[in-house]
Amino acid sequence: MKNTVISFLMILMLAACVVPNEKRLDKIINAQELRIQLNTYGGFAGYSEQNYHLKKSDYENLLIIDEGTDYQTFIRMDEEKKQLLKQFLEEAYKSNDPDKEMSNSCMTGIDTEYIVRSGLTKLRLVPNEKSDSLFWMMVDERN
Repeated sequence: MKNTVISFLMILMLAACVVPNEKRLDKIINAQELRIQLNTYGGFAGYSEQNYHLKKSDYENLLIIDEGTDYQTFIRMDEEKKQLLKQFLEEAYKSNDPDKEMSNSCMTGIDTEYIVRSGLTKLRLVPNEKSDSLFWMMVDERN
């Protein structure tokens, strides 16, 4: 009996820790700090990974690309880019296909996967091409 109660309590605690993806998305959209790992499959390289780190402050918001590497650069996130980030996250969530099979062959198209983190909150997104376009518009330094 005691083991049954303990097992029940453990299951109840684990169930309380599971956060629905909608709540994760809301937390990520409103986060002060955000990390995006972009995994690209296919093309000549076969696979590549790029890391983005969004840091918000009272004075400015920066999107740091490949932080801590020799290739580190950053983009100032003005209101337009912040709106693009929100649109990207919402569209990527709506079009997410978590069961999509990735191919790293140079004979196929390019597939993208975004792993978005804020604190202990994490979302894995495998979105459509529209989401990819929104992301690339956001990180384009010319805009």
